[in-house]
Amino acid sequence: SVLVSVWIWVERVRMMQRYHVLKRIESVRRDVVRGVRGLTGLAAVVERNTRFQSVDDVDVAGFEKMIGAQNVVTDSDELKSYNEDWMGKYHGHSRVVLRPKEAKEVQDIVKYCHEKRIAVVPQGGNTGLVGGSVPVHDEVILSLNRMDRIDSFDEMSGVVVTQAGVVLEKLDNYVGEYGYRVPLDLGAKGSCQIGGNVATHAGGSRVVRFGSIRGAVLGMQVVLGDGTLLDSLKTLRKDNTGYDLKSVFVGSEGTLGIITALSIACVRKAAAEQVAVLACDSFASVQKLLLLARKHLGEQLSALEMMDGHAVQLALKNLSYVRDPCPDSQHPFYVLIEASGANEDHVTAQMDALTEAAFEDETAVNGTIAQDE
Repeated sequence: SVLVSVWIWVERVRMMQRYHVLKRIESVRRDVVRGVRGLTGLAAVVERNTRFQSVDDVDVAGFEKMIGAQNVVTDSDELKSYNEDWMGKYHGHSRVVLRPKEAKEVQDIVKYCHEKRIAVVPQGGNTGLVGGSVPVHDEVILSLNRMDRIDSFDEMSGVVVTQAGVVLEKLDNYVGEYGYRVPLDLGAKGSCQIGGNVATHAGGSRVVRFGSIRGAVLGMQVVLGDGTLLDSLKTLRKDNTGYDLKSVFVGSEGTLGIITALSIACVRKAAAEQVAVLACDSFASVQKLLLLARKHLGEQLSALEMMDGHAVQLALKNLSYVRDPCPDSQHPFYVLIEASGANEDHVTAQMDALTEAAFEDETAVNGTIAQDE
């Protein structure tokens, strides 16, 4: 009975801690809503919220004490790449970029900005297409580029613990040395960061097999809007204890807190892979091809991506390393399909069955199967 009483008391303490964390999250959410009130679309003019202060020289000096002068960027030329997205569509006017290395430094920065009423925008690889990682006005940019340390990998469970600023491709190559892969693949994998992938709830071409990144996140470390550190960096796959707080931050895009570290469940690399690009004459045929792929490939279907004809022609025109999958004719839609599994003969036979069925009922009108990597 004593043990039961102690267990009940411990659970009550945990519940109260989680309750206070949720209250802080809700407080930050209300601030975000107030900050964007009146915004009706991307074309709307967003007026600067007068509740927030501008950064002055005293603030810059304070930041330099926290993370070192070499990690506080104020040079106008250096600021340009941080103040605009990679497409050059969105432009901010921040006068300072902060580049912390550890979660404690992020805490110190956020706490200071919270007390001084200085707006902050977190920035990862800055590969987004909607301007979410660049300032609207003169917010402080908190770059995670230096938080690029991979802390550990467990070969038994396939779980990697990493800082949020690690580039996706670097992380994938790291776990690849152990025969695993990150269950996420994006065109921007050479520059996007795993923290940003989680913050934007990225899907990628492998979502058809592994689902979105939410399902692979086992634990998370987050700095809340007032500088509080929420440390839930668990590595247990089967964990049904308490609230699933990490899911609150998946897809939150930095509005509820700044992700500083993650534990990710990786998947085993397949021993065999087959890739095909098939051309379709209508979007209805693309949809039908997806159903055929699920039917003939089953659990071996590991990636599927549709490309419209205009995008393919633009790539062929501007990217010298891209080859035309169907050089003899142009089509309105192209579908990339990947099958993977443990047995090469089995995977090859399944892909052959899919392409044969697709051509037989004219779901696909052209295509090719990759002969090498």
